[in-house]
Amino acid sequence: MIRSFICCALTIILFVSALPALAQNTARFFESLPDIPLMEGLTELPSESSLFDKPEGRIAEVTAAGSDITFEAVTVYYKQSLPQFGWQLVKTDPLLFKRDNEELRLEVIPHGGQTNLRILISPR
Repeated sequence: MIRSFICCALTIILFVSALPALAQNTARFFESLPDIPLMEGLTELPSESSLFDKPEGRIAEVTAAGSDITFEAVTVYYKQSLPQFGWQLVKTDPLLFKRDNEELRLEVIPHGGQTNLRILISPR
């Protein structure tokens, strides 16, 4: 009985001590678009973002940049991650997704040693 209690207590202690490490591995999202993931290694550029909510739907443009990230890595990441948020791939050049009444276009631009990502969302 005591042995079971000690094992259970140790398991709980180990689980609780691992929570901060698990929290650090959670996905990051754009500040202005909290339903769009931000790839590890990219940094959002808030000064280059805009968002408008209209009765027909939102119009948004967000930009992120990172060095040591390839065009291919960015496109693969978003092809794999956006469907998990309900976005359906429509076209690959340029990358175009749809969800409900919205369209999302990804522009990946290599620029002077870094990669820029621009995401544009508009009503369909």
